[in-house]
Amino acid sequence: MGYAGGVRLVLLACALAAGLWTTGARAQSPAVAGRVVDPAGAPVPEANVTLEAAASGAAAGSTRTDAAGRYTLPLSGAGAYRLTVRRIGFVTATVPVDAGAAGTVTRDVRLSTASTELAGIEVRAPRPAPAPLTRRRAPGEQRQSESGATLSGLPLEPGELADVAALAPGVARTGEGEGGAGLSVGAQPSDQNQTTLDGASYGGGSIPSEAIERAGVVTSAYDAARGQFSGGEVFATTRAGTNRWGGAVNVSSRPRPLQFGTQPGAAGAAQKDWWGQLSAGGGGPLLRDRSWVYGALQLSRRAAGLAALDPGDAAGLARLGIDPDSARRFGEIVRGLGVPAPGGGSGAVSEQFTSLLRLDHALGERHRFVARLDGRATRAAGVGASAFTLPGGDATVSSASGGVMGQLTSRVGRLEHEVRLYASGGGRRGSPRQELARGAVRVSSAPDGADPRTATLRFGGGSSLSPDGTRGVLEVADEWRLTWGGGASRTKVGGVVNREHATSGGAANENGTFTFQSLSALEAGIPSSYTRTLGGRDRRAESGYGAVYLAHVWAPGPRFSVTGGARWEARWYPRAPGDSAAAALFGRVPGVVPAERGWSPRLGFSAQPHRKLWINGGTGEFRGKLAVASLLSAQGESGGPGAPRLLSCVGAAAPAPDWEAYVRDPDAIPSACASGEAEFADQAPALTLFDEEFAAPRVWHTSVGGRWQVGDARTVTFRAAHLRGSMRPLARDLNRAASAPLFLEEEGGRPVFAPASAIDPSGMIARGGGRIRPEYASVREVASEGSSNTLQLTAGVATITRWGGRLGALGVHYTFTDARDDMGGVPAPGGALATTAGDPNRRDRAPSDLAQRHAVQFDLNQAITPGWQLGMVGRLASGFPLTPMVAGDINGDGRGNDRAFVLEPANHPDPLAASAMESLLRTAPAQTRACLRRQLGRVAGRNSCRAPWASLLELQATFRPGGASRTGPLQLTFRTQNLLAGVDHLLHGDRRRGWGQLPLVDPTLLQVRGWDADRRAFRYDVNPEFGRVAGARGGLWSPFALVIQGRVALGADPARQALARMVASSLARRTPLDELRRALAERLPNVPARVLGLDAPLRLGLTPAQVAGLRAAADSAQPRIDVLADSLAATLHEAQGVRTDDQGARQARLQGYLAQARAMLEAGRAASERLLTGTQWNALPATLRRPAAEESMLPGQRVILEEG
Repeated sequence: MGYAGGVRLVLLACALAAGLWTTGARAQSPAVAGRVVDPAGAPVPEANVTLEAAASGAAAGSTRTDAAGRYTLPLSGAGAYRLTVRRIGFVTATVPVDAGAAGTVTRDVRLSTASTELAGIEVRAPRPAPAPLTRRRAPGEQRQSESGATLSGLPLEPGELADVAALAPGVARTGEGEGGAGLSVGAQPSDQNQTTLDGASYGGGSIPSEAIERAGVVTSAYDAARGQFSGGEVFATTRAGTNRWGGAVNVSSRPRPLQFGTQPGAAGAAQKDWWGQLSAGGGGPLLRDRSWVYGALQLSRRAAGLAALDPGDAAGLARLGIDPDSARRFGEIVRGLGVPAPGGGSGAVSEQFTSLLRLDHALGERHRFVARLDGRATRAAGVGASAFTLPGGDATVSSASGGVMGQLTSRVGRLEHEVRLYASGGGRRGSPRQELARGAVRVSSAPDGADPRTATLRFGGGSSLSPDGTRGVLEVADEWRLTWGGGASRTKVGGVVNREHATSGGAANENGTFTFQSLSALEAGIPSSYTRTLGGRDRRAESGYGAVYLAHVWAPGPRFSVTGGARWEARWYPRAPGDSAAAALFGRVPGVVPAERGWSPRLGFSAQPHRKLWINGGTGEFRGKLAVASLLSAQGESGGPGAPRLLSCVGAAAPAPDWEAYVRDPDAIPSACASGEAEFADQAPALTLFDEEFAAPRVWHTSVGGRWQVGDARTVTFRAAHLRGSMRPLARDLNRAASAPLFLEEEGGRPVFAPASAIDPSGMIARGGGRIRPEYASVREVASEGSSNTLQLTAGVATITRWGGRLGALGVHYTFTDARDDMGGVPAPGGALATTAGDPNRRDRAPSDLAQRHAVQFDLNQAITPGWQLGMVGRLASGFPLTPMVAGDINGDGRGNDRAFVLEPANHPDPLAASAMESLLRTAPAQTRACLRRQLGRVAGRNSCRAPWASLLELQATFRPGGASRTGPLQLTFRTQNLLAGVDHLLHGDRRRGWGQLPLVDPTLLQVRGWDADRRAFRYDVNPEFGRVAGARGGLWSPFALVIQGRVALGADPARQALARMVASSLARRTPLDELRRALAERLPNVPARVLGLDAPLRLGLTPAQVAGLRAAADSAQPRIDVLADSLAATLHEAQGVRTDDQGARQARLQGYLAQARAMLEAGRAASERLLTGTQWNALPATLRRPAAEESMLPGQRVILEEG
């Protein structure tokens, strides 16, 4: 059967067991069952059935009838009971039940009709307010999301969607980008995630924090309506305006005096900076009860000194492993060459701006229209500057983008229709501080007698900048939904069309780079190589996507539901044909990507087999995408006119630089190699061919999970997921010779696909060696031949915490991930990191690049005092897999993809390299030493090592003057930023361990120092920093800082109007009646019952008499609360889709119901206070004790009538 088949079989068995358990597990125990019908004999669904002991009146259970009017209630034992049935529009009925020790007692109940009159208050009848643009959770779906108000209490970067998504177990930050592009879900590549805003594709990764209604991530989804991802979906919904004008202003700052663990000087790895942010949002009615508007913006700015090589900063140079004398000599040589040191730099400045404007309009009672504008802009000065570069090599990069969305939702009876259009576009532009070729010099130093270190020092222009470009997206979606079968069935059918394009207005390294092997070579003007990208300025790539889907949800009862469906998907890639000569040679047109199409089936379930156990799961296929950025690069290698060509000049073919001429005229920068050395000169174009069966990657996702309620204060969660990936992109080089002319005997016979005569004494290999067709460089053939296999297990616990009698919530989760995939030595668009042990066309199966094997994370939200709230987020995870690499090309394929040969110190003939390796084996981190020792004397395996463990700990303290129950406008927040970095610096000083840093490690084990023609072997320098976190010595280092934040609400606070939008949601869409009942029942608190539930968590020490009194009060109140919830739900349900002139009477009834609810709340509060001691009463949460907190528990008249 196989492993994957076994997992799916277990899942289906769980689903079947859950269904059987749900419908019949209690038949063997004493129970009462029956059917509730109306006077005509028709079933009465959703009737409230309660059971109580006849003698004591104690509650013995409650349930609701299903669509057929049936119910079943377990009995605790033999005896006499009373069964009561309530339903809005019927007379309450009570029947006796005499139960034996076993078996089921049948009691059918026929209800009689009667009208119920409730006192009302005359009010005007407004239309419902706008509803949040949310998607219902489908059976089997696994998602974690938080409201905007909850996120404000956690130590997260405001508005950053990736930070929110990383709170979910099984989601890891990769540091590669923003939004879904900066995450790995289930160890899948980050480019296989989808980021959506209000259900539409979104090109950004952040939105104003004051605009977030809810944000999170979907890690498992079996709804056929979801697509365009094989990893996860990072999503957010935006706030809407209501009938009350209001807003909030949020100001944050990270002052320099509140930073710790920084280093002075331009070469310091962590300089003090200044950061500030302004976020504001607000809205209200444009036309009361008809049109609403909400807008938000967020502006942030970071300013720091510009990093640069400073020969006078001896301490900073020592941390970087650079000898101060070498740094001074480097600066003097560069100045002598006539290279200017431009001034006028504004420092390292980063500015970000995001904005959002949303308009909701009610087009009568059956239609809602939503329009939304979003905009983003960034500007970064000092890009490319580093402590290894002289001033002048940086640039200013700016970008701007925006989007517009329109959505129309219509409802006729039980049929809903939704159509949505989203369009976005933007661009990026870089401006180097000086238009000049770039120089790179290898400098070896041994400061203070330490192990020799090699650093690459740079000067000149910013040739390594990414090219300018634009990007645009157009998406149209249409969906029809029908609720039928008494609400037990929901069917939807829909489709989506998406078109994405990207352009490039330039190429990296357009001004060329000279490389020098030493300072002496720099002074003499003898480069070891020269490279420059020619052409490739105007490139364009497009991709199209279309899908239609059919999904059905069947929920025969409140405890079991299942969804099934299928999604037909197609992708196509418009592209003009490439080089016809290459097409004739290789049988395919370069740059042309074949179209694909196919079906993706889905099946998911959710069940509650026990009153304290919930399980869900599913299985289905998810088709990913080929990122348009990857497509742009691959389609650019077409060989046609204007295609980019890499000029490569090695050794004597490298032209002698004339820096003064380049300064006077950038057109003087060489566009050809020096004459006379044809073997070491090359500018042949590269080609990319796509296999005829190429398709985007896909994943067959199977999962099962659930939660178990343990006691009154603890919930245990568990989940197992298996992801079997297929059609993963792999590439081979069709222009590489099948046999190698040279083998490195000192490295286990590693092949070199170039003759020894093509290797320069500097150790650089001519790119033209070993080709079948010398007129072309690499000829990549990309095929969907790879696969992956991931097993992820998650377990966690959520518990109520207690601090001085005040409640909090703590969640702790552990995730185990085992992921393996295929990859070769030729990079493929959207593929994993390409590495090779020799033959680049050989594929290896190894741990995936993004597989963090172990991860523990927690979050805490705790009330400390009436006015102070503490938030905490922590994570400890094993490092990502790591491959020991060589800096340079040693197999002759023209790529820096070679894995390092792990030198054995005792047997290596080069004493310098042997000594450096022996030192590394003594001083490297423990797991790095173990990894290297396992592989001594052979080429390192792909992902055979691991980066050090990554740690994160952040705290946030929030202060609300007047107490947590007050609704005052002011809120102060104090948030740490990289707390562990401060602890690391405090404990270890300059020898810090890299705590709190993103685990970006140096993968370079060996650096090519030269070629020994006699030994026919490369000479290497050993990197003493291999396997260490980059910030542990220098470079990327994030210090500890304290952020101060103040928030002021003006008018109605948007964060406190979520309840209004919840009620509005029920009116703006056809919310099922049972869903309304559940939501309202949660907001109509039974105060005595809640006090009983808090006895153990708060250690109240209730006496038997107190328990009996509270239980009696709770049992007395619950039936009335159930009836009231039924009445409220029925009224809201009836109000959906009715004429305006009917709304006044329903609003009057709502007023009456709310008055009753407030009276019951106050009565329950008074009864509880009478039964408790003063100490016990004060230990209860403020939301139970104080009338001022009532607004957070119960909808007020103003909330429902004026806000929704």
